[in-house]
Amino acid sequence: MGMNNESQEVPNTEARIPPYQAPPRTSTVGAADKTTAEVLTGGASLEAVGGAAAIVLAIVGLMGILPFYMAGIATIAVGGAILVHGLAVAARWRDTVERFRVERNEELKVSGGIGTETLGGAGGVVLGILALAGIIPLVLLPVAAIVLGASVFLAGPAQPELAQLAVSGDRRFERAATEASRSAGGIDILVGAGAAVLGILTLVHIGPPLVMTMVAMLALGCGLLMSGGVLAARFGHQLRRA
Repeated sequence: MGMNNESQEVPNTEARIPPYQAPPRTSTVGAADKTTAEVLTGGASLEAVGGAAAIVLAIVGLMGILPFYMAGIATIAVGGAILVHGLAVAARWRDTVERFRVERNEELKVSGGIGTETLGGAGGVVLGILALAGIIPLVLLPVAAIVLGASVFLAGPAQPELAQLAVSGDRRFERAATEASRSAGGIDILVGAGAAVLGILTLVHIGPPLVMTMVAMLALGCGLLMSGGVLAARFGHQLRRA
């Protein structure tokens, strides 16, 4: 009887063994996507904030309230916004390259845009600080408008490609976000070219330097506010769905 009881208990023991479950294979990819979305959302949000600050400062300066300081601080705000956005994308550059490995043309667009944003933004910040320090400000501020305008102009075509990094299952939102990112990229090209032209006209003594600089910063601030807002909304939507 003892042997019969042992033979009956063996199948029950084997039945209680849980089946093997393989670990999920997409956890690392999902974590990388989330980190990329968080970093790019922060960079785009700061870009939008810097653009909004430049708009306010330029308007205040155009109203005649400390125009020299408003022009210099607005230049620093625009340069800082461009620099932060470029650094945010550069921080996740490996993931960005992996996404665009199939399309070499898109990878070149993004790399070129990020390079010009980083260098141009840093140059704009330095020029704005030197101008506020009293070092030939009526020359450095128009030069900063040219540098920042050229940076935004060259980085504009990369905006739609950057927006493609956001993964979303909502097709309606995807279509709307794609159109918005293309529009933002086109606006960046226009305001960048306009700011550079204003800077050049100022250097050839066509128009008052401070007014022309503040108008250029106002235009660049509007472009950054729109492009940064579009990217922040798209990557924020991905984070909410994660």
